[in-house]
Amino acid sequence: MKVTMIQAPQMVTLSNYLTTVAIPPLGLAYITAALEQADHEVQFIDGVGEDLTRFSPRGDYFLRGLTHEDVVSRVASDTRLICIGCMFTPQWPSIRGLLQMLKDAFPTVPIVVGGEHASALPEYILETSTADYVVIGEGEETIVELVGTLEKGQSPDLLAGTACRLDGKPHRNLPRKRIKAVDDLPWPSWEQIPVEAYISYNQPHGAALGRSFPMLATRGCPYRCSYCSSPQMWTTKWVSRNVENVVDEMQHYMEVYNANDFHFEDLTAIVRKDWIIDFCKEIVNRGLGDKLTWQLPSGTRSEAIDTEVMTWMSRAGAKTLSYAPESGSDRMLKLIRKKINVDHMMSAARDAVKCKMSLQANFVLGHHEETFRDILKTYKLLLRCAWVGFTEVHLACFYPLPNTEDWEKMKAKGKIPEYSDDLFRTIFQGADPLRPVSWNEKFSDRQMQIFILFGYSLFYGTSWILRPWRLVKMIYHLATGQATNKTERILKESFRKVRYLQQPAL
Repeated sequence: MKVTMIQAPQMVTLSNYLTTVAIPPLGLAYITAALEQADHEVQFIDGVGEDLTRFSPRGDYFLRGLTHEDVVSRVASDTRLICIGCMFTPQWPSIRGLLQMLKDAFPTVPIVVGGEHASALPEYILETSTADYVVIGEGEETIVELVGTLEKGQSPDLLAGTACRLDGKPHRNLPRKRIKAVDDLPWPSWEQIPVEAYISYNQPHGAALGRSFPMLATRGCPYRCSYCSSPQMWTTKWVSRNVENVVDEMQHYMEVYNANDFHFEDLTAIVRKDWIIDFCKEIVNRGLGDKLTWQLPSGTRSEAIDTEVMTWMSRAGAKTLSYAPESGSDRMLKLIRKKINVDHMMSAARDAVKCKMSLQANFVLGHHEETFRDILKTYKLLLRCAWVGFTEVHLACFYPLPNTEDWEKMKAKGKIPEYSDDLFRTIFQGADPLRPVSWNEKFSDRQMQIFILFGYSLFYGTSWILRPWRLVKMIYHLATGQATNKTERILKESFRKVRYLQQPAL
């Protein structure tokens, strides 16, 4: 069966750090590989990667990549199913418009939507768009069964792991069990994706340390943080791949794409000490420790990291780690269910600094139950991070994600307005330090902006006073077009966007 897989053009702004990332679509590459393994023909349209330097104005934001018209024009006339991913809630208004154009051009072809946002709000997607099916959670097994059922001319309306319309109304079917045999899944299919364009553009999720490539070594997260959509998408089951399988894949990309810098996009890569040590030993035993670098840019837990783990990680080529304490307030950590021992994290950070690794700490300010005293405690932890030697921090304004515990609490109190494009775009501004939107009744938008910018000034001011050579290195790297950490990458991409845009941004 002929299936068209689409990564939609990306909604971006100048100052939103999330939109500085440009990486090959890992999730859709996995879905494509599953369909190809099942002998289906897949056409892949990468609406971002096929025109990375094009930014089309769309009101108060820009669309990176192909235009919607370009995407529709590239869909094969004989396609029998169209699949599109929607990972992030703020992208939904743009993707919904693309879905309408696709349905207008191919009225008889079913359209499937998957991803984190789709899994969070499947009924809403069916109510407000031309999508025919929504895949909920992991997609490899579900999409293969869905396509196979359609190919046979049978009805997939009760297929586990999907939502559809029954009698004209949205209907969510039974959930599908998590995939256990992850080592049996085919590696992502990259043949139709402009991988070289992404590598050359050099704006990966973490620091740009070479020819970067995205990877997944584990799936899921065993924790239930109140702000995170992971439990709804993945449940709390954490599944790891065989370390030999992971390193085999890394070596494959080294040979085929000359990749030498791997960014693991796992939700929580380090859960078990024995697994991460075995992974590092596998790299070292193959003699790859000095031939590659790897990073954990999405954030990881410090609980399984000690001196032994950090030593092995360093020997195996690990260069950057991201921790996500989120808050310096014990009260807030309990409220958001963030099971973290800050003292242990700082101890692990000291070991990392001794091993000459770069460290990032992620914080969120303005949680709907946070007080000014809580924010002051976060500032105190920021100072500790600077003292210990963290390379950088990221401060975001709290924003509720659909179908999370925080979302449901706020919705019950009437603090979540009706779903709308404005609501989803407001969520988009949570990662924008220049235009944050406060969801906390105690603080205005302007106050949140001041809190965030002051936090950055506090950390970097202290860090540069203690280690002035870091500021000199950053200026040099930016002047020469390098980006050895996330902060430099964000600044580099912002400067580059200014050159590409034909009109002033926001």
